[in-house]
Amino acid sequence: MARREGGRPPRAGKNTVAEPETGDVGSQRPEGEVSEVTAEQPTKRPPGRPPGSRREVAARFTVRLDGSRYDALSQLADSEGRSLHSLMLEAIDDLMRKRGGVGLS
Repeated sequence: MARREGGRPPRAGKNTVAEPETGDVGSQRPEGEVSEVTAEQPTKRPPGRPPGSRREVAARFTVRLDGSRYDALSQLADSEGRSLHSLMLEAIDDLMRKRGGVGLS
């Protein structure tokens, strides 16, 4: 293989086949030798609903949090592997149950 500046051979990208460069002496692949193939590892599915299965949204609103509340909520979400949104919905459901209403989740 030809070498790049710095002395390292060029790297093949993901899902590519390493092919010899034309014109190199000895670059012909011996008969029966298999090309190098790199396959991507499957990625872990992110938490939450899969795309396309979202609930109907009746309303949207903005919540303004001070720095300490936002930091505490973010740390809780990270430690539980959940989103801020899911924690907010849980908090609303808990408040509704506490005040005599019924949570929706």
